[in-house]
Amino acid sequence: MSLSMSLKNMTDSLQSGPPPGGGSVAAVYGSLAIALLQMLAPLANAEPELRVKAERLKAELHTLAAEDEAVLKELLPFFSPGRPLGDEAQPVIRRAAQVPLAIADACLAALRLCEALAKHLPPHALADLAVAAGGAYSGVKGAALISLTNVPLLAEAAERDEVAARLRVLSKAASAQQKKINRFIEEQTPYRLLRS
Repeated sequence: MSLSMSLKNMTDSLQSGPPPGGGSVAAVYGSLAIALLQMLAPLANAEPELRVKAERLKAELHTLAAEDEAVLKELLPFFSPGRPLGDEAQPVIRRAAQVPLAIADACLAALRLCEALAKHLPPHALADLAVAAGGAYSGVKGAALISLTNVPLLAEAAERDEVAARLRVLSKAASAQQKKINRFIEEQTPYRLLRS
């Protein structure tokens, strides 16, 4: 999925796919979250290093979206009816687990940037930050699920265990980070109304 597409072309491409699939969409979530952060950075007088990190992450997610689409294109023929998953599928399955894992990791980094910016933003900008954090969080969770779908197909138990363990760590970290950001936002005026 080319991230230079218009939103209409992107949704039309998804509708007629796969590819692209969920991993590419998770990368788009992360990329959009970072773009919102970049929009908010001047309001927070963000350090130049944060801006550089955001730009690097966004570029990484663009690359990963394209990689995920390419891997899915290679993977789908192995699921043709009557075709057993042989050893020749393993390199592709490995990449089909690793690329979304990298997307989840990059989206978690975007979520951490949200927290870094939160305390420096004026209250009126926190709603946009919440949208960015929600997008990054969805990117982590979505990419983790896509990766996890491929884990049982990996031939080696040690590799399955390693990827699954990394996914658990990423998922827990993202949930904790998202709760922390939400808590901070809901403590600010006018967002206190959201607290239950």
